[in-house]
Amino acid sequence: MRLFEILEEFKKWNELKFALLVSVLSLVLHSTFLTHLLGMMTIVQMHEMGHAIVANLGGIPALPIGVMGFTMWFSYNRIYIFALILILVQVYFLYRFYQNEKLFLFFVGLFILFINLKMTFFLPVIKLHQYISAGGLIGEILFPTIILSLFFLDIEIIPKWSFWKYVLAGYVLLGYTATLKMWYRIAIFKQSLPFGSALSSDGASDTNGDLNRLVSAGWTEHSIRQFYFNSVKMSLTIIIISIVYGFWLKLNDKDSEFENSESL
Repeated sequence: MRLFEILEEFKKWNELKFALLVSVLSLVLHSTFLTHLLGMMTIVQMHEMGHAIVANLGGIPALPIGVMGFTMWFSYNRIYIFALILILVQVYFLYRFYQNEKLFLFFVGLFILFINLKMTFFLPVIKLHQYISAGGLIGEILFPTIILSLFFLDIEIIPKWSFWKYVLAGYVLLGYTATLKMWYRIAIFKQSLPFGSALSSDGASDTNGDLNRLVSAGWTEHSIRQFYFNSVKMSLTIIIISIVYGFWLKLNDKDSEFENSESL
């Protein structure tokens, strides 16, 4: 395929045009009076999911209540029967992915299982709770990364993915672009770290905030910055790789269609 044909295919790529359009729209909307509403609808939901996912992977059952802006804990300590059930569920899905030759999903699932085992059996509870505190802001980065990396791929195992991927990508992009903007402003020292609780009446002075807990546990502002900056860099790298890989698959499908038409 010649260069101009590749460029034409790139310009016609609907997924990329949709992602760029929603990103620009999100930045515009987050510059208006709708900022708080959009944040409550998207960022807060992903934030609480981040807390809950880290807790569950560490063997502590938790349920995100994003609408209310908090996470419900069922125990402060690990419940190993819950951890065992979660591990068995993952093993079952790994078996199905391998059986159906979904190697991409198989290796992703294997990586998640490895993290699950390490956090459940090899991480002290005190350290786990530090990661749970850090998990809120990570959730704002992690969930968009997962959805957007899958957005540029055809996932046949998910029913009607060609429709739902636009709904999910549009949703996470409304929050992800605001999150990237926040960390960019922090990186150039135009905004301070988000200490305190977003929903508390006293804002950054609330010592129950996630970052406040990390500082109490011995983290420094520098280590907090580096941790989240590295997370953002990794997120963007994964999404870019997914875009390149998705476009490569698209070109291969186009070449296959062209070869089949010629053979006929």
